[in-house]
Amino acid sequence: MNKFNRLAELESLREESRTLEERAGISQKREEALYPRSNPEWSSKEYFEYADLWLHSKTREFYFSVTDISLRKKLITTKRKIDATYQLMLDEDVTAAKHDISVALTRAKNYPWLKHASYSLIASIVGWLIFGVKGTIAGIALALYLYHNEKEEAAYELSQAQQALQDAQKTKAEESNSPETFSTTEEQDGTEDVFEEESSDLPRHYATGKLRSTKL
Repeated sequence: MNKFNRLAELESLREESRTLEERAGISQKREEALYPRSNPEWSSKEYFEYADLWLHSKTREFYFSVTDISLRKKLITTKRKIDATYQLMLDEDVTAAKHDISVALTRAKNYPWLKHASYSLIASIVGWLIFGVKGTIAGIALALYLYHNEKEEAAYELSQAQQALQDAQKTKAEESNSPETFSTTEEQDGTEDVFEEESSDLPRHYATGKLRSTKL
């Protein structure tokens, strides 16, 4: 599936989630949880790490506060679909970036030397026929310009593809380190699993957030 269709699928699931949250009466609380209070001592990296874990904790709190178990299961199922679809999109981003690198490397390896040699010869002949020696020199200069321009373009495409791969792999690694919001058993049963607090392994400012670790 291409990126556009995957994004459309993800947005459709998010819209479904928002509709369910409105039915459950938790949409406003969920929206407010997107922006937790900060601390002047935190770096931006610390704040965003805290915000992710805070939202993770609050989402669980709000969803399990829904008394209608059928609606609660639908909320959890939809959230798990959103997370799974997002992870799949990240995998596809990495695959696409690797493909672009392969294409760029192939282009650089199979550079059309013969084509540019032909351009140079034709430009030299045409220049000589029209303007003599000066035309020949101008024709060669034009051919060299086209050669270097295309070579630089190929190098730029490779550089961009390599950067895209680094970015995609970094995002995927960061997301892989985040705990899943709900487990498979929670989706099936609609009841909360038992977790152990691991605040000692978290930065000091996480401790008051009543944050949860991944399922044991």
